[in-house]
Amino acid sequence: MTETAKPKRGPGRPPAPKPQSKPMRGRPRFVPVAEQREMVSRLIAVGETQQDIQKLLGISHPVFLSRFRTEIEDARLRYRASFLAVVFEKALDGNASMLKLALDLTALPDSTDKPYELPKAQPEAEEPKAPKLGKKEQQALAAANPDTSTPMGRLMAERAKRGARVQ
Repeated sequence: MTETAKPKRGPGRPPAPKPQSKPMRGRPRFVPVAEQREMVSRLIAVGETQQDIQKLLGISHPVFLSRFRTEIEDARLRYRASFLAVVFEKALDGNASMLKLALDLTALPDSTDKPYELPKAQPEAEEPKAPKLGKKEQQALAAANPDTSTPMGRLMAERAKRGARVQ
């Protein structure tokens, strides 16, 4: 019996070639670039919602959270620190409005759990507005207070003072 010569596998032979891998299906993996990271940091720092930013980038919420975790966590702090550095630098240079802002920002209580918000201008005290009356309420008020510039109005006012009933 003769055996057909089969190539034997062994230590001296190269491994069999692997079959070609199948092309990947679906969308390619999202890999953010430096410009996108900077944009996300700035948008988060100014208060844009995560949903609006992810729509702008065209990605899902879980992908947004996983790819931009550091930007989401640190953006406000980093931009606030750079903002404060500029404010204090300008204040030290003698800019009066920046000096006032720096003084306002440093007048924080020692323990705060929430971020500091800039003081808002106090609105001028306005007179409380009278409640808006409906048509029937206006007519009832006009009937109770007659116009005294006319003869009929004076007569109605006199009768109201005397307690006489006007018919």
